[in-house]
Amino acid sequence: MNNLKTILCALTFVFCVSGLANALPTTWTDTNDWNPDKYVKPMSGFKYIHDITDGDNGFDSYLMGNGGNDIIYNYSLFVALYDDDDTRRREEEIAFIDQPGLLGDGFYNFNYTDNEFGWSILGRYRLNANGKLNVTIQSFTGDFYVDYSKLVARGDNGESAPVPEPATMILLGTGIMGLTAASRKKALKK
Repeated sequence: MNNLKTILCALTFVFCVSGLANALPTTWTDTNDWNPDKYVKPMSGFKYIHDITDGDNGFDSYLMGNGGNDIIYNYSLFVALYDDDDTRRREEEIAFIDQPGLLGDGFYNFNYTDNEFGWSILGRYRLNANGKLNVTIQSFTGDFYVDYSKLVARGDNGESAPVPEPATMILLGTGIMGLTAASRKKALKK
């Protein structure tokens, strides 16, 4: 009876595993690295767009109706600003990073090389819709330079991980049953 349970468990496992197909996680990256770096004057702003639709592994949205299968679950925005070191002004630099929606915005901390800003629901929707994210860097006080901005979007490219063929799984299952039967026969001879 114990061997029958083992066989049934093995067959259940084989048939469950044979039907699994996992989506492949994918990352799309877009970097804007300005040369020369962009200067932002006091009380002004700088606007730019990240576009993940270009390149060899470009994002192809399923929302656009072009037959694409890609979808984005979340993203991170990395921005690098630095002070212009103008000692004549002696004013503190305060920059605000603005992206679509209410979340993911924030003030830049000039004590670090770059800052990471999380995603917003509206930003994620726009990336899923057309693969583009609008960003504005606003100076509240002081002036500074924009070194680079990097967008890292994480999602699913619509392709499935390789799944073993059903014939292979059946062969594996019959092999397990054969081993179980052989061990049972050996136990009965003793």
